[in-house]
Amino acid sequence: MGMGRLKKMMKQIEDVMAAATFAEEGVPEALLEVVEKDQNLNVVKTALDAFESITGFESPDVFGYEFAKKWWDEHKEAKIAAQAVK
Repeated sequence: MGMGRLKKMMKQIEDVMAAATFAEEGVPEALLEVVEKDQNLNVVKTALDAFESITGFESPDVFGYEFAKKWWDEHKEAKIAAQAVK
């Protein structure tokens, strides 16, 4: 992957992180998909940081997809319900 493409992808993730709120359907799932599937560790880290920022999750591992996925599966409904009340 070229440096230009990497910078573009990281900028896109940062834009999502800045604009996303919990209420935006599919954003946490999309970020988890990036964490799971992207091969660039900088992109994975940025996506996990964004996921943490919008969900409140705190990862015990820098590249902790399994932790994040399990946590999201356990907390998704409560987090969405709490956001809907706001």
